Amino acid sequence: YQVIPVESGEDAIVTAQSELPDLIILDVKLPGMDGYATCGALKTTDATANIPVIFVSAQDQLGHRLHGYEVGGEDYITKPFSPQELDAKVAHLLKMVSERTSLKLQADYATSTAMTAMSSIGEMGALLEALKSFNACTDYKSLADAILNGLAAYGLQGAVQIRSSDIKLTRNLQGDASPLETSVINHMATMDRITQFKTNMSISYPLVSLLVNNMPVADADRCGRLRDHLAILIEGANVRVQSISDAIESSRRGEAIQRAAARIS
Repeated sequence: YQVIPVESGEDAIVTAQSELPDLIILDVKLPGMDGYATCGALKTTDATANIPVIFVSAQDQLGHRLHGYEVGGEDYITKPFSPQELDAKVAHLLKMVSERTSLKLQADYATSTAMTAMSSIGEMGALLEALKSFNACTDYKSLADAILNGLAAYGLQGAVQIRSSDIKLTRNLQGDASPLETSVINHMATMDRITQFKTNMSISYPLVSLLVNNMPVADADRCGRLRDHLAILIEGANVRVQSISDAIESSRRGEAIQRAAARIS
């Protein structure tokens, strides 16, 4: 990679606007503007809004990771770290951003369609439609996408994680979730069933966790309704994950029985 070093947040903003790098590695502690403020400024400027940011910090608490997530960071790496770890994160993030760019138009169209549907069938109708769509899901990926489509029907954004004995899948509407989203869900999945931190809210069941990053906290009534609807949505998804897992296990057992029968014959 061609690396362009700068010494402050202000320099980072100016350089990013002139050079338009593919990725920014940003220390949290900087002279003048700190890394969070710098990232926030980059993400609110059209020219630099889509440049992925990896935070570097000696702090590994959930609050620090959430702060990085809130201002638009895509990954978070703690000191000390190995060059191999950083290299792997950079390569993975650049690949993910490339794939996300190709899917952006599809995601925008899906969100627009979902919002139109939302206005016509109402909040409860959106919930029922999402729950109904779960029945057609026969694998974890299609179920994760159905959950995210249900979330988009409320005009919300976020990520979902599905866990089973043989897989941990974390996705958002653009595809695979960013490492920072995955890290935040992993942390919040160990907390209460429903946890809210400013505009971020997580709902966790044993097999499914949902992270919402734009809860309408200014509208307390709607926020409360959405919290109830999404809790039902994720509870239904948790049941469906168990059904899919049971079906996969049943298929494996059937194949094992067939192999055993063949050997006996």
